Amino acid sequence: MRYIWINPVARAMYGYEAIRRALKQKEYECIDAEADWGGIVREKYRKLVQETGEAAASGTGWGVTPATVVDARCPKAYQMVKHAFEGPELVFGDIHPILIHIAIELSETPRYAGAEKIITTPCASLADEGNALRLQDTRFIPWNQFREALGLQLPVEAIEASPIPPGYFAGLPGRIDSISEEHRIWNYFRRGDDRGASLVEMLFCKDGCHNGDGV
Repeated sequence: MRYIWINPVARAMYGYEAIRRALKQKEYECIDAEADWGGIVREKYRKLVQETGEAAASGTGWGVTPATVVDARCPKAYQMVKHAFEGPELVFGDIHPILIHIAIELSETPRYAGAEKIITTPCASLADEGNALRLQDTRFIPWNQFREALGLQLPVEAIEASPIPPGYFAGLPGRIDSISEEHRIWNYFRRGDDRGASLVEMLFCKDGCHNGDGV
């Protein structure tokens, strides 16, 4: 048996049950992680924002603005900002994207040991980041490439909003900024708009991953 994890964008656009039935005919079993990685990753960021604020307070006094935590869930946006704007005013926590955490759990699950595991992604950059980890018996591939390779004929529904929309960090302490689209992200940091923000959420594709190159 071969195992596969379907990303939320593909599930929303093609219908998860339709995907499951089609893949079962190809001898793939759809699987999911047990842990709530969405919640776990959000908590990692909450702690990082808190630690960043506490470090500024203890190191230089309460009157100094803490550095801004940079969202790493979108590898393409994250690497662009890290390479162009890295400095003491920004915190790059290198927290894995949710999808990567899910893949790590599945790669380490005894039930799936020794079997091929496919992790579908909504974009090529997430697939590249996952494959660079060389997880045991695990391969990352954009959903559209996988679907075309298997010749899956599935009706697709265009969706106006991402199942992982901007606003993931809403409710965290401090000022949370949210930006999508390459030029808007670039201009935000170029102008120094990050000053005073506790965290900046970034999505390279306009409005979210449903506009990624892998769906």
